[in-house]
Amino acid sequence: MSTTERKKSVARLKTKDKPGMSNKGKYASVEEASLAKMEAAKEFIANLDMALFKKNGPIE
Repeated sequence: MSTTERKKSVARLKTKDKPGMSNKGKYASVEEASLAKMEAAKEFIANLDMALFKKNGPIE
């Protein structure tokens, strides 16, 4: 386990101990985290489509 991973896991444990705190990471709200996840998924699909297009050519 790297130092960064260790720090993140310790931070998660500390967050769980405090009442009223949730483990949302760098986002201000659950909705914001959800939107970021959706955007990441859209970007992933777009990259996958482009890779397949470059490999196989246009779909007819």
